[in-house]
Amino acid sequence: MNNKVGILGGSFNPIHLGHILMCQYAYEELYLDKVYLLPNENPPHKTSENLLSGIDRLKMCQISAKNNDFLDVLDYEINNSATNYSINTLKMLLNGKLKGKEIYFIIGADSLMNFDTWKDYTEIFKLVKLVCIERTEFNKNEIENKIIAFNEEFDVEILVVKMPLIQISSTDIRKRISNNKSVKYMVDNDVINYINEMNYYR
Repeated sequence: MNNKVGILGGSFNPIHLGHILMCQYAYEELYLDKVYLLPNENPPHKTSENLLSGIDRLKMCQISAKNNDFLDVLDYEINNSATNYSINTLKMLLNGKLKGKEIYFIIGADSLMNFDTWKDYTEIFKLVKLVCIERTEFNKNEIENKIIAFNEEFDVEILVVKMPLIQISSTDIRKRISNNKSVKYMVDNDVINYINEMNYYR
């Protein structure tokens, strides 16, 4: 145990294998003890008419974590009707469940590019190590330039983890389910069974 843990936040509506791979690559590349999934109840940057309740999305994350030894789930934002700002959650975790841990906060390149719009983002730099998972929406130079700009202004190290291109999105999964198409190989089989059992996204 080296007291290094990762956190991947998101709406997870639903959680899919792209999310799991992001966690796995960060876990292996950064030698983390564990990666925590952090489902949002009321995310500030995302709205969706098809957003399941926090409890339902938490349940799907728990199913995925049960099938992957390196994963666990944090339910701190569930049933919190206030907007879930990362800065508030991270402070709570560092003073509670993850006290004494070194947190690696995992985000996609899309989130990195607008990270300076996040609430108190400069404070987040001081609390955690930021980890960017490279994605194809932005080319490598755009990502590098953003990291350089943050480093020059705030003297912060942002880690980059590369992973294979996985073009899976929760939006596409919801559409496929509503059109009675298969989402096998996109979503954990046990999560698919749960979605079907509860008749979600129909």
